[in-house]
Amino acid sequence: MKLAICYAGQGAQKTGMGQAFYDNNKAFHAVFDRASSALDFDLKRACFQNPEDILMQTEVTQPALVAFASGVTAALEEKGILQKAAYVLGLSLGEYSALEAAGVWGPEEAVKIAAFRGKAMASAAEGIDCAMSAVIGLEKQQVEDICSEVMKAGESGNATGQTDISGDAKMVDARQPKTGAWLTNDNCPGQVVISGDSASVAAAGEKAAAAGGRVMPLHVSGPFHTPWMAPAGDALKDLFKKIGFGPERIPVVHNFTARPQDKNENLSDLLAAQVQNGVRMRESIDWLLEQGVDTFLEVGPGHTITGFVRKCAKAAGKSVQTLTVETPEDLGRLE
Repeated sequence: MKLAICYAGQGAQKTGMGQAFYDNNKAFHAVFDRASSALDFDLKRACFQNPEDILMQTEVTQPALVAFASGVTAALEEKGILQKAAYVLGLSLGEYSALEAAGVWGPEEAVKIAAFRGKAMASAAEGIDCAMSAVIGLEKQQVEDICSEVMKAGESGNATGQTDISGDAKMVDARQPKTGAWLTNDNCPGQVVISGDSASVAAAGEKAAAAGGRVMPLHVSGPFHTPWMAPAGDALKDLFKKIGFGPERIPVVHNFTARPQDKNENLSDLLAAQVQNGVRMRESIDWLLEQGVDTFLEVGPGHTITGFVRKCAKAAGKSVQTLTVETPEDLGRLE
């Protein structure tokens, strides 16, 4: 068995997440309490009760999910499972949970950084009439071409090009795009996400539907992984100048490059690029399959990433085992 542990991203949050673990697992309980002490809101109330749907607010969602993941990681470590991982990765925000699991930060610091990131992204999204939609059933290149058509038809002064999520990583950076639609998540064969201003995303969605795709609007609060997030990337780079990075005890596969960091790369740059550029999840999974990973364990809530894994593995003609951990019962079933 060669294991990769995968961490869920924003959108996986749900009312009650972590309560069963908190009540029944001492390792989770201890880490969750430590994480809670680092925040300026009641973490337990937000996660367990979710009053007024507070978990849908980006500045709450992000630290809450990282706190949940950090607690589950502690439980996995106590059970000896974390030590078996050959790699860790995460979906967007989940990359911060992966970095915590790898030992780059402790739980409290990871949660504080996630809280900062959430606030920075919320601030960058202020005043933007934005939208995100999943596109099912079309190839990545088809959707990229559709986004290019929409971009060309839009106002002058837009960001030139799209976020580059194939081949060599190349950050697209436009400080004040006026309109635009970008392919921002390449999740697995036949499933991508587009993001941008509402009108552009709607136009791209119409073209995608006309081409035979199924378009599913997503409930989001910002045009994430687009050039509109450049101010958040800048804020993160400034923050990282003040924060130390510990060595990775487990290699982290990064969203921006779809592989582990090499000696010529700076983690601060990778994370600043990640927030304003596309997430290369399909390529990341394919890379792991090429390294011989045959077991993927998703730290939830949910099982989004393992769904992507199964589709990637099928396309590659490989057999994999997929597992999820969301509750103590799930943990108890792991060997």
